[in-house]
Amino acid sequence: MAKETGFASFTTDAAKNHIQEQQRQAGDPFAGVQRHKDKQKAMNKNN
Repeated sequence: MAKETGFASFTTDAAKNHIQEQQRQAGDPFAGVQRHKDKQKAMNKNN
C-alpha cells in the first residue's frame, strides 16, 4: 500500500491522475469519505 502523502509530493503524472479522479467523483461528494471509512474498517480487521 502506498504511503499517504500530500499533493505537493506528487509527480506531475500522479497529480494529473489525482485531479482526474477527483473530477470523476465530483458527482458524489461523499465517495471519498465512504472509501476512507471502508479503509479504516479493513485496517481494523487486520489488527
